[in-house]
Amino acid sequence: MKKLMIAAAAAAMVSGVFAVPTYDFSANVKTTTAKYGKQTTTYTVNVGLNAAGVYWWDDLGFDDEKQAKSYVKKLNNDEKADFAWDDLNFDGVSTDYFVKELYKGKYVWCYSFKFKETYEDCYRVAGSRKLKGDVIIEDCCDFTEGWEFTGLSYLENIDWLADQKITTLFLVRFGGLSLEKATKVEYAGEIGDFSDAEVGNWAFAGQGGIDKKLGIISSISGNIVGFLPPTECEDCCDYNAYASYFICDEDGLLIEFVEGEDAVDPTAAFGTWSLKYNAKKTLYSED
Repeated sequence: MKKLMIAAAAAAMVSGVFAVPTYDFSANVKTTTAKYGKQTTTYTVNVGLNAAGVYWWDDLGFDDEKQAKSYVKKLNNDEKADFAWDDLNFDGVSTDYFVKELYKGKYVWCYSFKFKETYEDCYRVAGSRKLKGDVIIEDCCDFTEGWEFTGLSYLENIDWLADQKITTLFLVRFGGLSLEKATKVEYAGEIGDFSDAEVGNWAFAGQGGIDKKLGIISSISGNIVGFLPPTECEDCCDYNAYASYFICDEDGLLIEFVEGEDAVDPTAAFGTWSLKYNAKKTLYSED
């Protein structure tokens, strides 16, 4: 038995004029948004001996421990930070002077000091977004050319649309053993080919019904999933800033902080969508 698909009755002939059904497309998706924020972190620097058993102060060229401690105590916060990062190779721990000394039966650090750093940047936070547009269906059985966003609607939504055209993967009419009784439809489609992270790409599916009088799809609703372009903080009179995030490094072992021009990974989006026939927006063309 051949597949039952919606017939091309979407355009009823009336005095040489046929209607091109127009639909309201909408989707509510959970995704990320961007915001600026400050974060102050207090670091504790512990130093001891290096792997060769040389004390930190000796290896750095101080005459003795007292002189080294006196030097560090006179540094302001920013200078302590520079000293930690640059001279002690500090990265959460001092990777150069990481050996404790055995003193009176206990392993102790030779010296400890603290510094603070305040970091301000744009970063991703959980959010939501509503996507809206106008879709025309010139021929519901034409899976590659018949479905698309109207020209103006596409131009207004190019920040989340990879393509003006909608690719229909399958469209099935069901619900009965006769066309008259088969008043339901199930649908799956996609926008874009998921190869370009700079634009929105989508896959969506759902179920809907047929308008018996007009012989066209009345509505479809279901679930949508895809991704949006990299999240950005918008700045007035300045270039937008990509929102930072953390990912696994190339070895898949450590967490890497991604910021600035490198933060170009897309952001995930998922939610619900609907397509509803709008008679007032429906276009009319001469045959």
